[in-house]
Amino acid sequence: MTSRRLTKIFTETPDLDRIQTNVDASIRSVSNNVLLRGRQVTTTFVSGTNRVAHGLGRDWQGWFIVDSTSAGDLFSATSQPQRGLFITLSGSLSGRTSLWVF
Repeated sequence: MTSRRLTKIFTETPDLDRIQTNVDASIRSVSNNVLLRGRQVTTTFVSGTNRVAHGLGRDWQGWFIVDSTSAGDLFSATSQPQRGLFITLSGSLSGRTSLWVF
């Protein structure tokens, strides 16, 4: 995702020009946040290794649990084949779990 610049209207008022510059910088800062380029994926995990389609259309960079119906460990597997399509996670977690993958 490439951030778009704010279209500025140049005025005779320096305060208004500074406000537009600050808003533009804030918008770019937020839109460049890698976490916002993710998506939520919900699946049922079983204890062991699980391969989950993430749907990002690119290699994933990280993930975290958003919600889960059970307790247990979940971690990135050592082997991550096809990172552009799947995230492979291992652990003792068994149950319906939502992840944010980015």
